[in-house]
Amino acid sequence: MNLADYTQRFYSLPVVVLPAVKLKLPTKKGGVAYWNCELNEMKDPPAKATRTFRTSPRVQSKQLELNHRWSHGRIQLKVDSIHNLLRQQIADDALCLIGLTMVDLFEDETDLFVAGLAAGNQRVAVF
Repeated sequence: MNLADYTQRFYSLPVVVLPAVKLKLPTKKGGVAYWNCELNEMKDPPAKATRTFRTSPRVQSKQLELNHRWSHGRIQLKVDSIHNLLRQQIADDALCLIGLTMVDLFEDETDLFVAGLAAGNQRVAVF
C-alpha cells in the first residue's frame, strides 16, 4: 500500500497524486535552487485550432530560498518559499496540497531543520 492509498483510506477522501516537480539543487556554495515544473498545455488541440500548439512541454522554473549548511554537507530549502509555490498550484476544489521531499527543510535561520510545516489557513503543507 502506498502513501496516497493509505491517506485516501484513512480520511475517506479522494487523493490525487500530481506529477513530480523536479528540484535543481546547487552543487557549490553560493548556488541557487530551482523548482522546475511542466506547465499544463492542451494535449490534444481542437481539429480547427487556429493557433499553433507546442508538441514539447514547457517548463517553468522558480527560484527557492535555501540555506547552505556546508559544515554538515547539506542544503536546506526554506519552507515558506515552497508554500508560496504550492499555493500557486492548488486546485480550487482541493482540500489541500501537500508536497513531499527528501531534501532537508528549514523555517528560520536558527533552525537546524524542520520535518515539515503546514499552513492550514492556506491549504498547503510540505514534509
